[in-house]
Amino acid sequence: MRIRTAFEIEETAEELRRLLTKESDGRKRERVQFLYLFKSGQAKYLGQAAEVLGRDRKTMSQWRTKYLDGGLVGVLERGTSPGRTPQVRGDALAKLEERLSDPKGFGSYKEIEGWMREELGIVVPPKTLYHLCHYKLGATSKVVRPRNPKQEEDAVEVFKKTSARN
Repeated sequence: MRIRTAFEIEETAEELRRLLTKESDGRKRERVQFLYLFKSGQAKYLGQAAEVLGRDRKTMSQWRTKYLDGGLVGVLERGTSPGRTPQVRGDALAKLEERLSDPKGFGSYKEIEGWMREELGIVVPPKTLYHLCHYKLGATSKVVRPRNPKQEEDAVEVFKKTSARN
């Protein structure tokens, strides 16, 4: 049995059509199309709209409820998951950032890992530590390139001055 799901849509069909052409997010576009189907009279029942959009009727019912509760903004709003809380945050993150900005720095990520274990009591996997330091804090390990101890400084300077630059 079909249940008529009449609800008043405040926006005009022309407004919804314009919004439909401008919307680049596919999921939001689908929701605008749902409203447009009802406003233009192409669908009178949730089942009809579900067939056109290739979605379940219950999804259409949820979108209808969101529209009735919050209007167009309510329907277009998509929730985001909060995600996992970071292992290094607050004071610990500030201390790490301060220590990384020190000119002495760390020689390797292993040193950073050991420092965090001893000073902060936080055990962080190497991959997480690398991502945190390299991408979030923009730091790299400050290791000087190895040099031969027998290398003469004068010879290096002469080479730098006389070598051809590209």
